[in-house]
Amino acid sequence: MATCGLLFAQLFTHCLHNMAKRKGTPFLRGRRKCIFCGGFGVNKEHVFGKWLKPYFPRDEHSTHTFGTVGPSAIWGIPKIKENVRQGHVGTSKVKVACKNCNGGWLGTMEETVKPILIPLFTCERTNLSPEHQKILATWVSKTAMTSEYANPREDGISQEEREWLMNKLEPPPHWVVWIANYSGGDWSELGAIQNRGNLQASPISGPNVIKYYVHATTFGMGRVVFLVVGSTWEAIPEIFGGLEGRGMLRLWPPIPRSILWPPFEAVGDPQVNAMANILTESGRFDNSLNPLAKWTYAM
Repeated sequence: MATCGLLFAQLFTHCLHNMAKRKGTPFLRGRRKCIFCGGFGVNKEHVFGKWLKPYFPRDEHSTHTFGTVGPSAIWGIPKIKENVRQGHVGTSKVKVACKNCNGGWLGTMEETVKPILIPLFTCERTNLSPEHQKILATWVSKTAMTSEYANPREDGISQEEREWLMNKLEPPPHWVVWIANYSGGDWSELGAIQNRGNLQASPISGPNVIKYYVHATTFGMGRVVFLVVGSTWEAIPEIFGGLEGRGMLRLWPPIPRSILWPPFEAVGDPQVNAMANILTESGRFDNSLNPLAKWTYAM
């Protein structure tokens, strides 16, 4: 089965705050809020929509391995823990969005992206207009946001970024999204990896160290692969500006041009594997990126 994964650089325990019980209102302790609007009535939803099942079939025998790779105090040997789970990775669900969001703007987004996305992973000839690229980049960013909750933690993509996407229907500031024609096989069955880290920057104006977070999500679908990098640091788009020459085409921030699909150049598994580890690429952050504390994956 194709490699699928969810990779995180730091894993935190999710804590639910106690909420007071008031007369005439339901007891709210432990109730989850929608990660977008903050409302209650959160339902489970697929990280990748159910409408994709005919294109990425699975059966009752499908399984995947979920595991974590973290540092060890004994001679730096990685500590590995994994278990086999029932079902194709495409069946993975997260409890993140309320009924109003799912039945409203999120549902509309899925319907809008379908005719744009299907020709990409089936490798049909199509033309991605600037408006199509914006819709696609927004959907990719939303997928990165929801996939974070496959392994919940407190620190990560901010509430302000999620609200930005919800209200403006575009990726948040300092996010960059790329697309590539994919010729490999390891990532074709909704293979996905997500990783993150903390950046430390010392401004010239003073000795104080400013901390930022940065995340990267890579996932494949048939003959297309996406990469999204986001951060609270405004320099991120400039730092990652050189990917266009590696078979990647930038979707966001927007470039005033159409993309003829499929492009002549395609990327294979080695290139996508490198994309998945882009945050740890030698020299990119001049050693200002904290070491990865824990990775999680599914295969």
